[in-house]
Amino acid sequence: MYDVCIVGGGASGMATAITIGMKTQNLKIVVLEKKSCICSKVKAAGNGRCNISNVKTTTFGDSVKFFRKIGVEIKSNKIGWAFPLSERGEDVAYAFERAADAYGIIIKKNFTVTEISKVDGYFQIMGETDNSFGKVEKITAKKVVISSGGKSYPEFGTTGDSYRFVRKLGHTVNKIRPSLAPIECESDFTDCSGTRVKGEVSLLLRGCVQSVEEGEIQFTDYGLTGICVFNLSREIVIDEMIRFQDYTVKLNLLSRYKPQEIFLVLDIRRGIKDLDTKDLMMSIVNRNIAEKLLSPWIKSTEKACQLTDDQLKQIVYAFMNVDFIVSKVQGWRKAQVTSGGVTFSEFNYESMESLKCKGLYLTGEVIDLDGPCGGYNLENAWNTGRKAGSAICIELSR
Repeated sequence: MYDVCIVGGGASGMATAITIGMKTQNLKIVVLEKKSCICSKVKAAGNGRCNISNVKTTTFGDSVKFFRKIGVEIKSNKIGWAFPLSERGEDVAYAFERAADAYGIIIKKNFTVTEISKVDGYFQIMGETDNSFGKVEKITAKKVVISSGGKSYPEFGTTGDSYRFVRKLGHTVNKIRPSLAPIECESDFTDCSGTRVKGEVSLLLRGCVQSVEEGEIQFTDYGLTGICVFNLSREIVIDEMIRFQDYTVKLNLLSRYKPQEIFLVLDIRRGIKDLDTKDLMMSIVNRNIAEKLLSPWIKSTEKACQLTDDQLKQIVYAFMNVDFIVSKVQGWRKAQVTSGGVTFSEFNYESMESLKCKGLYLTGEVIDLDGPCGGYNLENAWNTGRKAGSAICIELSR
């Protein structure tokens, strides 16, 4: 009999466990982790640097204090993204492992949970380990925390099991979909694959702007990627009335200029001796992309000095309005986070306790809450884990 069983040894699960350990050492806690190590996604976050939080979140200060208590120092960059001082996600995972050991928290690795039920007021968690040869192990607990994540990056063990568990325990799960992912487009820019440009990128639904981002955009053989593109992917919602093809991604590769300003710049360039039309945008836009977009004018006008005012205006418009029709958002293997999950009306956001099943707590991606790139989603994991841990300590001390 355990006081608390935490399903999932990722970010929110470990935050829950360590919070309980910090507040009381009289409880028997077990963490069940499907993989051979805890915090696999934490280690991989931010290309291994671990974008641990964001200074713009309201709970950032709480996270700084929490991590300092387990030996992790945090720094932030000029746009507010926060990282461990070492910029190593492995250090964060190690700090959790060390703290769990110090607080007497049991971590069962390579343990796949197959079923969670509530019988006679207690939770029964069924599962098996890699070396159990099919033999099912049963764990009984007073409280259960479902922290086993969403469906993104399934190689780290997040294969959507959470949603099956919570549905069986009486919860409604809002439609889940991959988010913060590359966008596949209908385009002929495959020969520019790997090229990176900076600019403004907008998402339009049937011509109406839905969202605008600024940053580095990378062209791929299937479409577009980059942090600003990932953030736009959160807004692409498909239903019986809306198809992927109803969305357009628009690039403004001259976002630092107003149209008249860049027209004057190009007007001056017309006067550069023997400047080829293909070189009109040199040092302004990546050469590969520039030649691609200038190709209609290159074919008809070899030298820049031959371009008319109307042609210059057309060129300015073309570089400020590069349109891509969306064909799809890439799936779970490329998505950084899961959109959708347990609806907010079915749990208490202050304690993370279920309103459908007393003693059940929900943290991290299992709930319908996700944010943009930049540490917001890991902050959600730390915050919901700390809330659940604190609430459990209060409940079990009564």
